[in-house]
This record gives sequence, C-alpha cells and structure tokens, in this order.
Amino acid sequence: MSPGDSGNCESSPCTVFLQMPPGSGTFEVTSNSSGRIGEYPAGQTAKLGSFWSSQAFTIEGAGVPKAYAYIPNQE
Repeated sequence: MSPGDSGNCESSPCTVFLQMPPGSGTFEVTSNSSGRIGEYPAGQTAKLGSFWSSQAFTIEGAGVPKAYAYIPNQE
C-alpha cells in the first residue's frame, strides 16, 4: 500500500508492506496501536511486519496521509 491507501486483509496476522514517499534518508513509521514501527529508506517498499488487528500507519514528517490496514479479528 501507499500513503492514503486502505488495504483489507483476509486473515490475521497480516503482513503489511508500505511504499515510502520519495526523498532522501529515512522516514519513521508509527501506528495507532503499536507505536513506533521503525525507520525505512525513502522511495522503498518497507515490510512493516505482521499485525493481528487493524492499524493506521503514519509516516512521520513526510506530510502524506495515513495508510490503513483493516485486519479481521480472529478471536
């Protein structure tokens, strides 16, 4: 997914990939429930990890919209 996108997963956990905006250096990614996810190179597709519940991802300081991953509850 890219900034501003919404993705739907069929099962959980769900592995999420996010396209970083162009630029130089790295961007910090955070989520609404997991906090800091990590730093990823500008212009690259980042593997953010596997998640068990829906997430809103923010690319800090990039000035781009959040990306949303909707993940079904498997409880």
